[in-house]
Amino acid sequence: QNCACLATRLTPLWIMDGYPLPNGLPVPAVRSGSHSQVLDRPLNGLLGSPVGDSSRSRSAEHFAEPGADWAQDVDDDPEPVALPRSPGTEDLDRLVQDSVQALGRVRASSSSHMAAIREHVEAQLEALHSAELALNQAAERVQAERRALEEHRASVLAALADERAKLEADVAASRQEVASERERCEHERREVQRIAEQQRGTVLLDVGGAHFKTSRTTLTSVPGSMLEDGRIFIDRDGGPFGFILNFLRDPAAKGAIDALPVAERETVRREAHYFGLDHLLFPPARRLVVLGGYDGSMELDSTAVLESGGSETFLAGPRMAARRRSCAAVAMGDHRLVVLGGYNGTCSLDSTELVDLQSRASTPGPQMGSRRSGCAAAALDAQRVVVLGGFDGTNRLDSTEVLDLHSMTFAPGPSMSTRRLGCSAIMIDDHRLLVVGGHDGNTFVDTTE
Repeated sequence: QNCACLATRLTPLWIMDGYPLPNGLPVPAVRSGSHSQVLDRPLNGLLGSPVGDSSRSRSAEHFAEPGADWAQDVDDDPEPVALPRSPGTEDLDRLVQDSVQALGRVRASSSSHMAAIREHVEAQLEALHSAELALNQAAERVQAERRALEEHRASVLAALADERAKLEADVAASRQEVASERERCEHERREVQRIAEQQRGTVLLDVGGAHFKTSRTTLTSVPGSMLEDGRIFIDRDGGPFGFILNFLRDPAAKGAIDALPVAERETVRREAHYFGLDHLLFPPARRLVVLGGYDGSMELDSTAVLESGGSETFLAGPRMAARRRSCAAVAMGDHRLVVLGGYNGTCSLDSTELVDLQSRASTPGPQMGSRRSGCAAAALDAQRVVVLGGFDGTNRLDSTEVLDLHSMTFAPGPSMSTRRLGCSAIMIDDHRLLVVGGHDGNTFVDTTE
């Protein structure tokens, strides 16, 4: 029990705790619980003595038996010597055999116990594997349910968005309908109020012997007209006045005036001008007029007119007195134009002419102080036209001149700060004119003045 196996270079020995060695030597320093060791030193080192001659002599002294040389050197590697058996050797053998049998039984018990533990662990692993599969299946079901919920949520949100859009459209339509109804009611209210005021302010008119019944509101509806002061007797032709009064009552009655023959329409125009209403009954026609130019082979003296509100087709206009390319033109009233300068294919022109779109006639105008092609022109007011810059055949010009439409004469105007050919000009208020761009003879300019 609790033995240790010691292998030396002399001989193997069993040393047991409490059993004497030969010659009565006790077991030195071998404690209960020590383990098997292989010692690569002489036995006398185990006995606690230093390795040396004295130790070897003492070992030989204690272990010498007849015929055995215990004192020889350890390096001589002697033959093993059988030690004499002590009186307790048989008990030791039995004890060893019992220990081996006990160890066998413990080993068998341990093996069966380990097998049971292995089976239990394998069962636990199988259970864990089954639980893992179940968890994976549950996770897949949860994911599928989550995807289904997300799809349902998206479809519900889309349906709600569509429903909201429909509701908003219905609300907008209802609001628009309410606004239209409110506007209609407001219009009816104003109309009733106007009629009531007209009834309260009824006026009997005598126009050139023709009697009319109207309201003071109708007569004074146009500020600045002659009827604004509410005259009761007017010494004018009563026939055309009926058309004017109908227009004041309802502007849509202008269609009846437009349908009149030319002579009667001119009579109504004169009466409307007398009362200061011609700009309402006969507004200036909006038309686009193209004059002269170059067709690729020669300069042109023809014109073309595009009427507003008519067909989108240019109509031939009156022919000019001279062929003109790069000329300027300014409107004078409703149907007359003044055309200035240009290039006739030979030289720059200093001539002008008056073009009448209504009579389709062209008459010579006053002569400018300089020949000008590529010039600009603008109306300063109802009686003056300014001509700016251009090319006289030799130089680009920085000069200007002003045409008096009453006397039909030109006078020098202010000089510009830059020579300009092909510039543009426009009035920005009653006294100032803006001139833009052009060519100064060397380069295109980006300046204005």
